[in-house]
Amino acid sequence: MTRLGRYLAVWGNGQHGRLGHGTESSELFPRIVQALAGSRVAHVAAGGAHTAVATEDGCLWTFGLNNNGQLGCLKDVPYAVAPVEVIVPDSIKAVAAGESHTLALSSEQWWGMGVRVQR
Repeated sequence: MTRLGRYLAVWGNGQHGRLGHGTESSELFPRIVQALAGSRVAHVAAGGAHTAVATEDGCLWTFGLNNNGQLGCLKDVPYAVAPVEVIVPDSIKAVAAGESHTLALSSEQWWGMGVRVQR
């Protein structure tokens, strides 16, 4: 974290775009996710092979594997190598992720994406 804001830096296995760098390349050292560099990151959750990010302005972003719809967008796309905004009707306050699902929480309700999500 710097005086200028909160950045998301990730490293590790880049398969299926789970790092959000726009490629499937793996990283040995922390690297800032440039697509989110203009946003102040509030919460991050790492699933089995995907990542969910909530920014301070309430936006929800996901990237990585989408084989079970866990990204919450891109219906017929198997994975996203860069962050994709998920449009929800409320400001997102927190996120959680599991092997094949993502949860997003607002002050009013929650949204679930992927398999084995019950309401």
